[in-house]
Amino acid sequence: WLSFYDAAGNRMNYITDIAPVISDDWTTLTINMDDFGDTSTIDTGNLVQWRILVEGWAEANPALSGSFFVDDIRVSTLEMQQPVLTAFMEEQSVRVQMSQLTQGSEYELLMSDNPSEWTVVTSIVADADTATHLANPDQKMAFYQLIEKP
Repeated sequence: WLSFYDAAGNRMNYITDIAPVISDDWTTLTINMDDFGDTSTIDTGNLVQWRILVEGWAEANPALSGSFFVDDIRVSTLEMQQPVLTAFMEEQSVRVQMSQLTQGSEYELLMSDNPSEWTVVTSIVADADTATHLANPDQKMAFYQLIEKP
């Protein structure tokens, strides 16, 4: 049983099938986001705690004890799920394309001519996996970044 909690105390759980431990070697557990069940109430961009439960009993057998070591916890977003930001020329204008968006998620496109100061250019709630924004034609140079809001 693996649980992650956000700052508000909401949680998502992954429950493994029952299986005997047949070795004292390290075990690797890889879990996809879809395996967690209902994640609609948790802020996955603000996880603050995780818990793992290992039970040493089965049916009528007595409980067993053991030492468990947890090492190398990695939480990551699969690359294919990360939004991609590209810019291209369209006639005499620059069009910024946001792709690999998650429908229903909120994004902010930020722009700057000085990377220490950013301005929100547009906010969108994705209704498709791509969206575009036409850059200001008077802007001679700009940096862009795309942020998915929690």
